Amino acid sequence: MAIVCEVMFGSGGRKYLCEASEHKNLQVGDNIIVSYNDCNEFACVTKKPFEIEDQKVQNAGIIKRVANEKDYNSKKVWEEKSKEATKKVLDAIKKFELSMKLVDVRYSYDGSKIFINYIAENRVDFRELVKFLASIFKTRVELRQISQREEAKMFGGCGICGKELCCSKFLGDGSQVSIKMAKSQNLALNPSKINGVCGKLMCCLSFEAEEYQKALEKLPPLGAVIKTTKGEGVVVYQDLLNEKVTIKIGDKENEKTEDINLNEIIKG
Repeated sequence: MAIVCEVMFGSGGRKYLCEASEHKNLQVGDNIIVSYNDCNEFACVTKKPFEIEDQKVQNAGIIKRVANEKDYNSKKVWEEKSKEATKKVLDAIKKFELSMKLVDVRYSYDGSKIFINYIAENRVDFRELVKFLASIFKTRVELRQISQREEAKMFGGCGICGKELCCSKFLGDGSQVSIKMAKSQNLALNPSKINGVCGKLMCCLSFEAEEYQKALEKLPPLGAVIKTTKGEGVVVYQDLLNEKVTIKIGDKENEKTEDINLNEIIKG
């Protein structure tokens, strides 16, 4: 078994596993220096050390030390330089007329590498751009295409619920969301209602789907004819959160609707 901890580079970025056999006492929130992908990085512990099978640890970073005052100062200097570099990268993208949206420009904490995140609808040939930027910054340059979901996770914000975005607050990577989840939750299939600030389906549809599915299994399906303490009727609406259904009772002339709790349904 290997001992690893989960870390994150930057704010709202991806989370990675790092070998932590010599740093077993790390706690969530600790700032550390990690050797990862041929580069030293400033990282924050997001999950304290735990055991995992050796074969599941691939390309893991190595924790070098807990961040010290010198590391903090270096990070601050290169964060300022990252702001300056952003304008130069934007100018270079215009120069080469590339169809890409610049999202983020970030130096590693010691300036040994510069990371550039971007969004593009199609494949972008950025080979000439990388050569040009490397000649300007005199350091290694790494471009990474990210999704709109990742962009929202990096910068955060508020959802239509008025709360902090789930993706940037607590969700991990790779949430799988489908339109089927929205349908099972009786949501109006209106993009303004079911899409998040990233323009994609809201992440909460995914982590709430299981509970909605459990509630759905308890209720009679739409169109079913059921007997209740208020009479026999056809199910016309399911209130999943409150575990109720609305039924239509009577013929067209004497038709009425009733809200029915589960305990008011007569089985058999």
